[in-house]
Amino acid sequence: MLGGRLIDMIAACFGEEYVAEIRSIAEHAGQPLSHVVLGNFMYDGCQMAGIHGLGCSSYSCNIDGKPTLVRNMDWVWPSSTGRQSRLIRFHRGRDAYTSVSVLGCVGVVSAFCPGKWAVTINQCPMEGATAGYFQWPVLQRLRHVCDQMGTYRDVVTGLQEYQTMTSFFAHVIGTKPTQHTVITSWRDSKGLWAAAGTQRLTKHLPSGRHVSSR
Repeated sequence: MLGGRLIDMIAACFGEEYVAEIRSIAEHAGQPLSHVVLGNFMYDGCQMAGIHGLGCSSYSCNIDGKPTLVRNMDWVWPSSTGRQSRLIRFHRGRDAYTSVSVLGCVGVVSAFCPGKWAVTINQCPMEGATAGYFQWPVLQRLRHVCDQMGTYRDVVTGLQEYQTMTSFFAHVIGTKPTQHTVITSWRDSKGLWAAAGTQRLTKHLPSGRHVSSR
């Protein structure tokens, strides 16, 4: 079991707004706080351990002139992931967006804001990359970007500007036929971080290989 002070230190990595959520989830689910905290580190923990098959495949295209984002859940472990996935609506004032995530997760794996944008995270290979241990976990960083309730461009810019604990691919679409962007966030072996966005229609595979058409 993790001690109280260590829990507070780890939970603080999520940002102050999420600490209360983590504690409330543990309390109402009747689960140890340490289990909920560590569960919310699953993406980054598996990335650092070199465990594959814990991301998503995504594909975007235009249907009747409108961008459409398709996502498949590739998280093969634990086997209960699919059964425990739910639609979760986050509100801030009169604004709201919907997330597709696993119960107990305060972060965002995929989300959409009608009339504005849709986004999903894909697993990025860690070969040749390093972890930023004092940066935010990937899913919580995406949650923070979505919580701003901004535009398509705001989501793209936010994901390019913020550093994260481990590397990731992000697939973002807007409402116009040209608004398809894939973002690669990467920290190399020297600890140098970069996040580049490429405007394209693409499908990312768990291996990191992608098929694209401009």
